[in-house]
Parts: sequence; structure tokens; C-alpha cells
Amino acid sequence: MTFGELKRAVIHLGFERGLEDDEYLMPALSRALYTLFNDIGVIATGKIPRPKTDVELIFDTMAHTPTSTESFVIGGNACSFTVSGEGSYTLNSGATSRTYRFSADMQPVRVFTIPGSILSFEGSLSFTVFDLAVAKSTRSSLITDIPIWSELDRVNLGRRYPDFIAPDGEPTGADGKPIAGARVENGVLLLPHGYCGQVFISYRRAPTIPSGIEDEELDIPKGAEELLPLLVAAYVWLDDAPDKAQYYMSLYLDGVRAYKRVATASTATGYVTNGWA
Repeated sequence: MTFGELKRAVIHLGFERGLEDDEYLMPALSRALYTLFNDIGVIATGKIPRPKTDVELIFDTMAHTPTSTESFVIGGNACSFTVSGEGSYTLNSGATSRTYRFSADMQPVRVFTIPGSILSFEGSLSFTVFDLAVAKSTRSSLITDIPIWSELDRVNLGRRYPDFIAPDGEPTGADGKPIAGARVENGVLLLPHGYCGQVFISYRRAPTIPSGIEDEELDIPKGAEELLPLLVAAYVWLDDAPDKAQYYMSLYLDGVRAYKRVATASTATGYVTNGWA
């Protein structure tokens, strides 16, 4: 169904005005699309590759003793850690040695290194270093891309999939089974650190809002074309004629129930259809 076909279908439902200026139609259409997608549960799927990680945790917590020096060999191209307190660290990379002071509460630090570098912590006061992790290789020259160690890897699904609304089921692997310890919270996919392989996500998606071009194809789930004009009509009439709006809303809700019955029956019999049978 195109935008022009929808407009004509709405007008055919009994509007005296032609809705030519789309002043009422476009807001009603946007609202109706979101309602329709939510009511029938439009699902999309995503596949997220997770390459093998080469990040190694050296320690999770180190309490610095005043006047002492703790040194570690960094066997990779980058490292990261978190500091809390006041002190300094020195990175000795061959002929180069640089010292950096810190005074912070749980401040993450990222450092590019060369294999064999010596990282030392010193200071006259007590401080704590958390989660010293070494990346054996780096895929980026941006220091912000050096990973900070976490027991969970995070993937922002809203950034990866702009139409993401909410998860629909658990994250699964290539075998179709749920990934142990994986979950979605607040639009973020949480994976056990170091998980590698394919991650499959099912999610409720948002509709594509049309621009109003006459021959533009609307983003309507297959089989739900007859529902959208009814819902748009209900929203257009909502303020000016509540009784008429309620009438079209009732027709729409009856149609949604019929749509779901067909979808449920089709799934149960193994014959999949998104339309009305």
C-alpha cells in the first residue's frame, strides 16, 4: 500500500474534507503505525558476529603499598586499568620511559604499548588498581577503542539497529540455543566476556515513518493493510468526532484480534502467514 492509496482509503471511510494538506493525516499515520506495530508485534532479527577476543586479565585488584613499586610486563600492544586514589604509573618501552600522575576515584586508563613494555605503579600514598588487562593486538589507532576489562561484553542494540524497540526472546547462538549468561538490559546486549561466534537477536522493531510522497510504499506488515486505514481514521477523528473515532477503533481492534488468530493458527500448523486467511 502506498501513501496515496492509504489517503484514498481513509477518505473513503466517510470524510467530507479531502485531507489534501495532510495536516491531520500525517500525525495520525505516524501514531497509527507505532500502535499497529506494537499491537501485532512486528519482529525483526539481527546477526551479530563476535570475533575471538585476545584480551587477557593480569589481575582484578591490586592494593598499592606506600613507597613500594609494583611492576608488570605488558605482552601486547595496549593495556587498560582503573585507578582509585593518588599515585603514578610509569610505562617503560625500550628507550622510552614516561610517568603519569593520577588523583581520581575509579578512573579508567587506556595506554598503547609495545610487547615487552614494563608498567610500574608507585606513590607515597595508598591507592588501588583494578582490572589490568592486556590486548595482544589492536584493530584501531584510537585510544578510546582500547577495551576496558569487564566480565560482560556490551553491544548497544539501539545504535546497531536504529529500529530496535525491545528484545523478543533470549539471545541465541548459531545452534539456536540460548547463550548462557547472555541477556538484554535497557537496549544493551550483555555477553559473557570472551564469547565468540554468531549471536542472533529477535526484537520488536519500529516502523519506518513515511515522508508523504504519493507513491511511497508504506511500512506495513503483510496482511495488515486493511487495519491501518481504520486506525488512522480513528486518530484523525479523535478530537472532532469522538463517537466516530471510537467506531473505527472498534473495527480496528476486531481486525487485530482476527489477525492474531490467523497468525497463531498458521504457526501451530506449520504454515506461516502474516495475513488474514
